[in-house]
Parts: sequence; C-alpha cells; structure tokens
Amino acid sequence: MVGSGSAWFFSNGHVIRGTWSRSSLTSVTSYKNSAGATVELTRGRTWVELAPVGTVPVLTP
Repeated sequence: MVGSGSAWFFSNGHVIRGTWSRSSLTSVTSYKNSAGATVELTRGRTWVELAPVGTVPVLTP
C-alpha cells in the first residue's frame, strides 16, 4: 500500500497515536508519533492491521 494516514501503535504496553507513510511500493513504511519523531517498536514480530476509512478504534483494557 502506498500513501499515508493516521495510526495507533501498541508497543510494550503503551499506545502511541501518530501517522504512517509510504511513498512507493519499494520504499520502507515510515511510522511517526504526533510530534513527528520516528516510533520505535519493540523488537520481535510486528502486527500491522489496516482498518477501513472511518473506522473508530475501541480500546478495552
């Protein structure tokens, strides 16, 4: 997928709101927090889920 949009990152017990962007199919996806800094994900497997536009995330503790 190429483009950009809003994102929620769940890593190491924390929720970070930010953005994602990818300029071409051969480029690496960039993940930034709300301040524009790169989001550092916890080492290991990473799950990426794409939700339809307009979906409102619901967090249940």
